[in-house]
Amino acid sequence: RNSWCVELKNRNLRAWHNDRRVDCRGVGQSPPQSVGVWVNYNKGQLMFYDANTMAVLQKFSAAMTPVFDRAHHQFTEPLYPAIRFLKPTENQEWMSHLEFCHLHSV
Repeated sequence: RNSWCVELKNRNLRAWHNDRRVDCRGVGQSPPQSVGVWVNYNKGQLMFYDANTMAVLQKFSAAMTPVFDRAHHQFTEPLYPAIRFLKPTENQEWMSHLEFCHLHSV
């Protein structure tokens, strides 16, 4: 199973790849309001970034992984977005909406 995601939980932003948690880089004291996803399908690269500041939050690439993981880091099938709303902890509001925006292809 190949999966990549970002998770905002208790104001902490984390990235996940194949059920392994990775703390995100580039996150200041407040989490981003908008998260962008950049994909280079042919090179097997995926990056999450703060869409307002363009700061890289986390990137995944076959070149950055150990040799035994590289075969699993190439895209061999179509990619699909998946969204999950987690139950908020006490004193937090439920998320009211989520919006997908297609900016442009490079």
